[in-house]
Amino acid sequence: MTRTLKDTRVLVAVMMIAGAVIAAGCMKPAPSTGVSQSRSKPFDSKEPAEGPLEPNIVRVNKFFSSEPWLSFESDGTNRPDGVKFSVYLEGPRKSAGVFGTGRMVVTMYRIDINPVGEEMATQVYEWDLPADKCYVYRAKAQTALGWGYGLRLQWDRGLDLSGKQVAFLVKYIREDGKVITSSRQVLKLPKNGSVGIEPYRSLTATVKPATGALSNDNRTSRARAPRQKPASVTAAPATTGK
Repeated sequence: MTRTLKDTRVLVAVMMIAGAVIAAGCMKPAPSTGVSQSRSKPFDSKEPAEGPLEPNIVRVNKFFSSEPWLSFESDGTNRPDGVKFSVYLEGPRKSAGVFGTGRMVVTMYRIDINPVGEEMATQVYEWDLPADKCYVYRAKAQTALGWGYGLRLQWDRGLDLSGKQVAFLVKYIREDGKVITSSRQVLKLPKNGSVGIEPYRSLTATVKPATGALSNDNRTSRARAPRQKPASVTAAPATTGK
């Protein structure tokens, strides 16, 4: 009887030890309190999640749709007093749009023909967009052209350009002071009340491919710009052709 009780106690002890070993094997190691080594790519301040930043911009491309005109006033006149288009800035490494750290200046000229048939360009409006204002026009998604800006710019309501021919020029001023200028875009505004004038809507900044026909090096865009002050009217050197 005594031997049987002793054997039973030994068996119970062995079972308890075995159970403890099994439980220890199932437990996960506690997280280390020391500094762990990560294999993830370190954060690059020049490549934020919303698109790459490039201070050294070398080219400015602008794209207009076939119907880029906007009407900001909801007075029923359907009078054009704004324009929408996309801007893609390129750095020195590849031909793809990136975001810059400088400022954009968009200038609008009225194109007239003098009595001898020469083209005369007169500056009628200018939008000066420093880096903080450019930020709100950044696209939220990348396109085949890279990362772009969607501009929606309004000019002064007192400036009537109905049926007039105008030209747009985009200048990008880098932080080091160097100015990069786009080619000019010549367009003819529709007359007041014409079709093809889009009512202005406040939209999240995106840049999407155009669904309609494009004029010379054009693409549609959507973004918003604050209303700017009219530029002083000055005569630009006469140019020929488009």
